[in-house]
Amino acid sequence: MYCIVLCCVVLCCVVLCCIVLCCVFEMFHAPAVILATMSFGLLVHSWTEESYTLNSLFNPVETSFGKLGITPSGKPDEHPCFRGFDSAVAADGVCKGFSRAYANDGSPVLFNAGSGRPNYKNFSFAQEVGVFNLYVETAMESPPDAMDKLVEMVTIADNLNGEDRFTPKKPYFGNSSSASWLEELCLTVGPMPFWRSCGNRITVLLAECGFVNAFVSTNPSFFFPANNESPAAHDLIFVMCVELLMSTDKTIEAHALTVIHELTHVIQWTPSIPYSIYEGVPPSLNPPC
Repeated sequence: MYCIVLCCVVLCCVVLCCIVLCCVFEMFHAPAVILATMSFGLLVHSWTEESYTLNSLFNPVETSFGKLGITPSGKPDEHPCFRGFDSAVAADGVCKGFSRAYANDGSPVLFNAGSGRPNYKNFSFAQEVGVFNLYVETAMESPPDAMDKLVEMVTIADNLNGEDRFTPKKPYFGNSSSASWLEELCLTVGPMPFWRSCGNRITVLLAECGFVNAFVSTNPSFFFPANNESPAAHDLIFVMCVELLMSTDKTIEAHALTVIHELTHVIQWTPSIPYSIYEGVPPSLNPPC
């Protein structure tokens, strides 16, 4: 009887918190489900910790870093999305000395490009842009300007040309150091889960999908750190359908925001950082499109 009453009290508290958060978030004219689901994920995660603390609720990234032994180097050239990578791949780090190497010799690489179900295809390395590795489906006859658009898309996402219009104007929580939409994402939502991939690159697969979309396909083994036997699919990957990239309905800036949206899902798949379903991008990005 006591357990039933306790469960009812907890459930009522969760529902009440979600309602309040929904109302607060509506004040900022954003979908209430975003904050509500994220908060619910945080609450569930915190209640299932070995020792519940407010710090694990409000600082999930720092809490996870502490448990994993990850320490950001603080170096100026350390990308916010991969802060602490060196400590993760150290001999005594979570990756146990393994650091993923990326083949760029043009040989086909097998990746999962399926949406909802596995669909493995060969991809060829095309170009390295900032922290991104760009691959193109080997068997696909891509449009002549597809690669130019792909490069421009990720260049805008990480503002590699330092353009003011692609710099966040109202950073969350005082993150005034964010110089791009990608940096803002990693400073507010969380870093890329490099302690699972044991790599410091983001892979973008340009594929022929048969539909207009972009998506993230995950590998069940991603819940464990990679090692020298891990497949290429055990990495930070999202698929950009050529049908979407070449669509005339969207600007290249909108495609860059798609990059941020899909990488939010990559972060979501991190068991150590408890965010629930998140659709959209941080409102502080102030996109010009």
